[in-house]
Amino acid sequence: MTLLNDFFYMTSNEADEKGGITYRIRLNPAHIIFGAHFPGNPITPGVCQIGMVEELVSLQEGKRLRITGISNIKYMNTLTPTEHETFDIRISPLKVQDSEYIVQCVMSSPDCVFTKMSIKLK
Repeated sequence: MTLLNDFFYMTSNEADEKGGITYRIRLNPAHIIFGAHFPGNPITPGVCQIGMVEELVSLQEGKRLRITGISNIKYMNTLTPTEHETFDIRISPLKVQDSEYIVQCVMSSPDCVFTKMSIKLK
């Protein structure tokens, strides 16, 4: 399942001087996933947060990448489409080791950090 342009939309992106990229994201609160997770109290599933990063890195690199490992994920605050329809995903500069991409990212809004993760993709 592709999440980009259905579950979420990238409204802008901006590279920084260190080689990282910050994506401005808008969630689709009417998406069927939010109706099931959870009815009346929609919460962005952790697996969808991981999937968003996978799709953004694939887009950034111009090829389909798949997650090969997750070394760390911290869900720090609940990401809901009703309270935080837009937020940022900052992806640190990509590191390549043994043909795997090592990615660190932070999902946040100006007043809240939702998730921090370190993943590997190939």
